[in-house]
Amino acid sequence: MIKIDNSAASSSPTWRSLEVFVRDQVQPGLQRVLAEEVEELLGRAKHARRGTAVSGYRNGYGQPRQLALLNGTVTVRRPRVRNLDARFVSRVLPLFQRHTPEVVLAVESGHRESRESWAEILRDLTARGLPAPACVIDDGALRLWNAVGQVWPHAAEQRCCNHTFRNTYYQFPKAHWRHRRTTNVVESPFAAVRLRTSAAKRFKKVERATATIWRLLRVTEKRFRKLNAPEQCRDVYRGVRYADGIEVPAVSPTQKAAA
Repeated sequence: MIKIDNSAASSSPTWRSLEVFVRDQVQPGLQRVLAEEVEELLGRAKHARRGTAVSGYRNGYGQPRQLALLNGTVTVRRPRVRNLDARFVSRVLPLFQRHTPEVVLAVESGHRESRESWAEILRDLTARGLPAPACVIDDGALRLWNAVGQVWPHAAEQRCCNHTFRNTYYQFPKAHWRHRRTTNVVESPFAAVRLRTSAAKRFKKVERATATIWRLLRVTEKRFRKLNAPEQCRDVYRGVRYADGIEVPAVSPTQKAAA
């Protein structure tokens, strides 16, 4: 009988895991290159005795940094060097090139921000070599969304959070802002429901599944955080206006007429 050792084959990357395998090899390779830069700068290996040629010395590593590559993102740590005549800047990982700079791409006059005016700008950007973006962030202009869907149909759309907050967030009592930041009041109870239903796998009757979910929600309901300033809910329902979280005094018909 001939025994075949498949240990090497089992550790070799497959087509499905090739990308992850390559990315895992890039990270230690980059870290070695960064260490070699410091070694070249100081003229000695990491644990060698310090000479008199260069006065600098190693001082650990900086905070982990995410480095975006074509095949994904890897995490590296830049070696720190102290007591140098000039600040050490890595050729591989420059100190101040951490973010892509923001630039102005176009300034054009348009007809009342119409869809065609926006589409014309987007088509011009494409003609000048700008690839379709992954995401477009806007203040909520409907005509821009229409133009983006026409010119860049695969781009994701996101409403500017600042505009969303200004339009809706601050128009409610300040005591309620904490509750409007997330949908955790919905997500948190259903996390327990998903845990239970995933463990059960399958229910024989829809009614039993519904009853189980209802019972779990009633249990989690007891742990709900109480709403801040619940008495103001009545005012919100009645249409009381708020600006920056503060109630705006109602204007009487007489005051309106005088104005």
